[in-house]
Amino acid sequence: MVEEMSANLDLTAPDMHVDPYPVYHRALSEKPLFWSSQADGWFSVRYQHVRYLLRDAPVSSRLSAADSKLPRALQETIAPLMANFARWCVLLDPPEHTRLRGLLNRAFSASRISRLAVDIDLAVNDLLSSAIRTSGRELDLVGDFAHPLPLTVLGKIMGANDGDEAKLKVWSDAIAAFFGLRHLSFEMIRTALAALDEAYSYFAGICDERRRRPQDDLLSTFVDAQASGAVDQAEILAMCTLLIFAGHETTTNLIANGMVTLLNHPSEMDRLRNTPALIDSAVEELLRYESPLQRVTRLALNDIEIDGARIPKGARIFMILGAANRDPEIFALPSDLDLGRVSNPHLAFGLARHFCSGTALARLEGKIAIETLLRRLPGLRLKSATQEWHASFMLRGLKTLPVTF
Repeated sequence: MVEEMSANLDLTAPDMHVDPYPVYHRALSEKPLFWSSQADGWFSVRYQHVRYLLRDAPVSSRLSAADSKLPRALQETIAPLMANFARWCVLLDPPEHTRLRGLLNRAFSASRISRLAVDIDLAVNDLLSSAIRTSGRELDLVGDFAHPLPLTVLGKIMGANDGDEAKLKVWSDAIAAFFGLRHLSFEMIRTALAALDEAYSYFAGICDERRRRPQDDLLSTFVDAQASGAVDQAEILAMCTLLIFAGHETTTNLIANGMVTLLNHPSEMDRLRNTPALIDSAVEELLRYESPLQRVTRLALNDIEIDGARIPKGARIFMILGAANRDPEIFALPSDLDLGRVSNPHLAFGLARHFCSGTALARLEGKIAIETLLRRLPGLRLKSATQEWHASFMLRGLKTLPVTF
């Protein structure tokens, strides 16, 4: 039997978001699979275990009854949010997941994404030029660049109205503040509920417009699918909120996490600047080293045996991608940043049927953004030796990234 976690392996500690890697390292070497009464679930950190749980184990991605222990009044308050999340394809199992995932795969096809390279390059350079003009010799690479960029690109893909990126940002921020945090305030809940209502009204209006005048965008694809009976209106609106959250937050964090990592490893940053052909492997290494998505949750559908431990049916399992991506059994010198790493089967985008549909878009945005920053800002330096990270157990992202150049 795997023992309860010890105090020095508390993956639920309030300060874990600051620097989780020392605790991950201890868990990998001391207790890669353990039960936590505090989290009311099992934690898995070893790469092979996480890979098995993501790909082959009898688990469900559906929302568990995590909110069932909350006071009834609070459950009723957050019910609209939970109903929305319950329609996200990333939180569904087949056949619903298969149906909605197929629609997203068509929307994010390789051919459609490749056609966006010029638009992304233009957005990257426009954002950077605007920030430089207004900020002098200092930038916040999160607020001025990494945060607005994915919203600009995503708005174009979805078919949002020009100039509405600020609205998408407000809604995305409100959902992110609610989703993945251990402690929620009533203010966070009220803000998230208001954002959900506004987003639903906004996207429903655009869908009505697309039924009258289709265009080459995601919402037109969705309303076509609705007309054929493949999807309903509630599912369309849920996919829209999923996209403005997942499609924005993860790419923002890929760019910002990648840049702070490079700035903290100046020799590797110079290596990339001097050898631009490394950009593809560099993006993969940055995803491994500071994974934007740190944790995913599954529910055991049957008893699961792993290395002599039995995870009982109905138990929650927290798979720590950030730890698995630093497993020394898979990655040589996992705490070292190597932008030319040859073997890099990281799990930053998940695996199998829940492999991220927007992977190609995120990689393309990250590649163009990082290349451009290194080329246009050769004197880029951190303004402070310390950074402030969002207090999320699920996502790893910076609040700000002040730099000089």
